Amino acid sequence: MRYGVRLSNRMKILVFVLATLFVLSACEGEGIVITRLTSTPDPNATATPTVNPSDTPVPGATATATADPAVPVPTVPPGSTPTPGSGPTATPSATSTPVPTPTPTPVPPLASFDVDSRSGAAPFTVQFTDTTEGPVSSVEWEFGDGSTSTEASPVHEYTKAGAHTVRLSVSGPNGSDNEVRTSYINVSPGAVVGLSIRPEHPNVAVRETVKFEALAVDQFGNGVPIEAQWSLDGEEGALDDGGLFTAGTKALTLGGAISASTRTDAGASTASTSVTITTGPLTAVILSETQKRLTVQDTHQFTFSATDEFGNAVTDALVSWSVDSDAGSITDSGLVRSGTEAGFFAEAVRLSVVSGRQSVSARADLVLEPDVLETVTVSPSGTEVIWQHDRKFTASGSDRFGNVIGDLAFAWDATGGEIDESGLFTAGTRVGTYTVTATGLSGTAKIGHSTVNIPAPEFFFQGQIGGQFEDGVFHVPVGIAFAGDGSIHVADSNHRRIQAFAPDGQFLTAWNQRTEGPRLELPYDVAFDSKGNLYIADLILNSILKYSADGQFVRQWGSSGNADGQFNNPFDIAFDSIGNVYVTDRDNGRIQKFTSDGVFLSKWGSIGSDNGQFHWPTALVIDSSDNVYVADRFNQRIQKFTSDGLFLSKWGSPGTGNGQFEEPVGVAIDSGGNLYVTDGTSDRVQVFTSDGAFIRKWGTSGTADGQFNRPFGIAIDASDKVYIGDVNNSRIQVFSSIGAFNSKWGDELGVGQLKRPVGVATDSFGNVFIVDESERIVQKYNPDYQYVLKWGRFGTGVGQFERPNDIAVDSSGSVYVADRTDNSVQKFDSTGSFISVWTGFNEPTAIATDSKLNVYVVGRGNNRIRKFTGSGNIITEWSSSGPSGVAVDSEDNVYIVEEGNSRIQKFTSGGQFISAWGQAGVSQGEFSSPGGIAIDSFDNVYVLDTGNGRIQMLTSGGTFITEWGSFGTGLGEFEKPTGIAITPHGMVLVADRESGRVQVFRSPALTPS
Repeated sequence: MRYGVRLSNRMKILVFVLATLFVLSACEGEGIVITRLTSTPDPNATATPTVNPSDTPVPGATATATADPAVPVPTVPPGSTPTPGSGPTATPSATSTPVPTPTPTPVPPLASFDVDSRSGAAPFTVQFTDTTEGPVSSVEWEFGDGSTSTEASPVHEYTKAGAHTVRLSVSGPNGSDNEVRTSYINVSPGAVVGLSIRPEHPNVAVRETVKFEALAVDQFGNGVPIEAQWSLDGEEGALDDGGLFTAGTKALTLGGAISASTRTDAGASTASTSVTITTGPLTAVILSETQKRLTVQDTHQFTFSATDEFGNAVTDALVSWSVDSDAGSITDSGLVRSGTEAGFFAEAVRLSVVSGRQSVSARADLVLEPDVLETVTVSPSGTEVIWQHDRKFTASGSDRFGNVIGDLAFAWDATGGEIDESGLFTAGTRVGTYTVTATGLSGTAKIGHSTVNIPAPEFFFQGQIGGQFEDGVFHVPVGIAFAGDGSIHVADSNHRRIQAFAPDGQFLTAWNQRTEGPRLELPYDVAFDSKGNLYIADLILNSILKYSADGQFVRQWGSSGNADGQFNNPFDIAFDSIGNVYVTDRDNGRIQKFTSDGVFLSKWGSIGSDNGQFHWPTALVIDSSDNVYVADRFNQRIQKFTSDGLFLSKWGSPGTGNGQFEEPVGVAIDSGGNLYVTDGTSDRVQVFTSDGAFIRKWGTSGTADGQFNRPFGIAIDASDKVYIGDVNNSRIQVFSSIGAFNSKWGDELGVGQLKRPVGVATDSFGNVFIVDESERIVQKYNPDYQYVLKWGRFGTGVGQFERPNDIAVDSSGSVYVADRTDNSVQKFDSTGSFISVWTGFNEPTAIATDSKLNVYVVGRGNNRIRKFTGSGNIITEWSSSGPSGVAVDSEDNVYIVEEGNSRIQKFTSGGQFISAWGQAGVSQGEFSSPGGIAIDSFDNVYVLDTGNGRIQMLTSGGTFITEWGSFGTGLGEFEKPTGIAITPHGMVLVADRESGRVQVFRSPALTPS
């Protein structure tokens, strides 16, 4: 049998030899002489063997035949086909060249072999026979099972089953060759001599599978396919009939648990193997603690377990530990050292475990607790707590690193007040700086400190009784003026407003401030110029205010002082024929003259009694000739001047006769040029000619029509009706020019309104009783300061008053009223029903009661303090210099205000002197005209420092605590405070006589709730 590749090689050699012989033969027959060989191939020539001079064929050479010159060479035209027998005839040459005989080319060996059999069962013997052609010097056999041989025709025994490739390689003198036959010998296994399982001892992850195969083997170890019966010893997996094993969920090694058995002709065989179930992928990491509690600067070893999803431990993992730097540090093995800061550190410890491509982490909280107690801190470290008020103190203990120790008990102590076991401090009632201490009760006791400042009480305006005035009601109606429309404007001085009325007295409007103008403080006069502009003189502002005819604020001029254009109580305003403005500058004792825009023009006058001098110039009026008439109040006269201030004349002297005066305070001129003068203290009106000749008079003291109580402002309308401000009767009265009474308005006090409150007291229920000097009544208000009732009127009878000056209420609810002018004390029940009257006093100006219902009365006229029983029986008396107020403390000690000495004296209830404090001045603890006095439930003393416009609070020993108030009419300001009382709830009531109100003040120190 020959393979194609070998036949092709031999064919080439044969073709080459035959071609050579053919060429040589043809050349001889044609007479062609081969003269040379060219080695240059003709690209158009046919591959024909050529010969060289040595007759050796040259592969690839072209044979070129050259004709003998004697022989003609036929020519063929290009492109034509030679015709046989045509053309020149070749002529043989004269000489003949012999042709050499060619030498055969050596042939290399051709490898080949035969076998006696190609397949069989092991052991299988094969006879190989070399059939190589050509000379051979050596052979080499490769049998495909790793064995070789150099024998010519060897015998080989195969024991390894399979298809084996055989190779024969031969070499000879002319070359070498080889024969390769792929998968040529096929050996099948021999008889079964044993059984094995593949794979042997495999590893398989939990829940994964592995396919086992049972292999029977012959004596040479060749596997023999069989049908095996499988079995599994144990429950940690499953094995099917085909040998497919599925691992269980528990990682372990099953030794010899996989078994296979088979039966052959040679008998039964059995084999077994082990399988290792490995853990699955990493799925969980569990720390030994998810939260660890340590003290600061402590250590702890963390451990962990890494498992697959079935809880099998994963051991081939890369472990990484970390911890928050604030919580401490950690080693590569998980040993934590806590830091110095106590606290809760969420997930502070972090563990990362990596196995294969799986990465799982776990975290643990650290709770770092403080070290032992080192420092106690009290909070607040310093604070202010007002009287009777609470402040919660807290304490905290800390270790050496400043960490707060929780759940630490403390023992508390304090000065200046009380403190309970929880740290709640209640301030006492003494001003000062005190200490609070907390002692930590843990291990070695440590103490912390704080300070408490108990300040003087602050008093805040809380409300008032009175002061909000009804329309048409007056309190010191002074200046009166007529507008161009005939309406009447009245300066309602102590109500700090201007009221306007129709000519018949019908109320029109009231105001304190118009448009953007300033707020009125104490308006004393009003006046209209010929253009309808309104001017107001305000004593407290020390200014003149100007408003346009439509009520718009125009300007303000003047300030407090004695320079040109400044005032010291500007009292009255008048205009000359060209509109210049004249103002009485009362306390500077002069008249100032201005343009209508407030530009200063001139002045005249000074304090004194000579011609052109003044002692309180109160009012002025200008006649049609521009003569100026001035009421010189305390010089008891009228002075007349030119418009430039040149003195012309004067009239009047002290007295009650015709043409005499007792404080002339108002002037006006009628259409005939006669001068009308209000004589304030003598309660009458006098009329004079322009030269001072007396014409008539009218009026007496009283409250009836045509009677007066301090007539002040006066104005005359175009029909010569005379309008007079009846100050203490709080009304306007209208008369004819000859004094016939015409009408009145404004003399009724509104419900719950006050004119001149001088005394105030409270009962044990908080009801308030106020005595009104001007109205001669007592008004009662409930604890919410709502009006309840009133009693009293002017007179000297039972339940009547002439000049009530003070009021007191004892613990049984009885009310006592001291009447300074009537020199009596009247006793009433809480509804105003008369009980009794005590007489024989000399100007009783103040009254108080003690805890035993005894009554103390101050007799200012005889400098005596008299003590009575509640039924009016005298117990004792003692003297004091200029007493003006009295109060009794919780121990029945008696405090007397000495107005003239500007001091407070303290006595026992029997009149024995204890101490005294105070002096004249404006500093703390000094007084100016002190008046009323009151004592609170802590025996602190409150004094009306009237001349300084303030309230001073002192301890029962006279140590200054605090003060509040100032002069003025605003909230918390005073004009003339005269009475003071303190309610059971600690509210301070102050009766301000001139502002017609009782103001209520509250201090959180006295009223904590």
